[in-house]
Amino acid sequence: MFSERIFMQGTRNTRDLANLVNRDGFHIKKEKLFRSDALNHITLQDQEELKNKYHLKRVIDLRTFKQIENEPNVRISGVEYIADPVLPTLEGEEKNHAANVTEEDFIELLFQNGLESSGKYMMKIYEMFITCKECKEAYARLIRILLKEVSGVTLWHCSAGKDRAGFATILILYLLNFDWETIVEDYLATNRFYMMTIEDYKKEKGNHYEDILWCIYGVRREYLDVLNQAVEANYGDWEHYISKGLKITQEEISKLREIYLTK
Repeated sequence: MFSERIFMQGTRNTRDLANLVNRDGFHIKKEKLFRSDALNHITLQDQEELKNKYHLKRVIDLRTFKQIENEPNVRISGVEYIADPVLPTLEGEEKNHAANVTEEDFIELLFQNGLESSGKYMMKIYEMFITCKECKEAYARLIRILLKEVSGVTLWHCSAGKDRAGFATILILYLLNFDWETIVEDYLATNRFYMMTIEDYKKEKGNHYEDILWCIYGVRREYLDVLNQAVEANYGDWEHYISKGLKITQEEISKLREIYLTK
């Protein structure tokens, strides 16, 4: 089972987590927690639906400040926008460059670097989610933002809605007591929603881009292996990563479950 896709004209990976069921038989309340790709291409119809149909109240943008500047979200009146960059600074020339370019340029950057280098780059990003000081601070901020309840939807996103936003979703579901199998299935569902995007790019750029496009728009179980290895190496287990790395307390976890879970 994976989260329900919300069909938008200007996004490709917007989903409501409400249909997922945790270990205790609780599910997330309807129209409370959405994950998504960026909102910089949403249409007037999308804006109308997000505001009036889904009651969007809060958007948490996990992209870098430079990405936000280059491709700003379309703003909807009455919605709070919070910048919470997961990777505000990235070590190394390639990573600094990647953080500052558009999606189109990023495709070209990884294509030029080759598939092996691009795969290593993505795995390094997932390791950084666990080990990087800025990443830990950003994800802790995200959880504490969610602890301030609003009467409507909170949506978090990055660029493609799969890596930074994908890990945010993994973390939130873990805190809400979902089993690992459900978390993995929801994470991998991104591949379903980007198939058409990859096919469209192949028609435009050629079949020789396919592997790189899957690296950019797809997700892999290997990335989750990197997460688990980094957690084990640095904290021993997820509970200690949460309590020591993110400094999230059991009281905060209980409050998060109280706000967002229902039978």
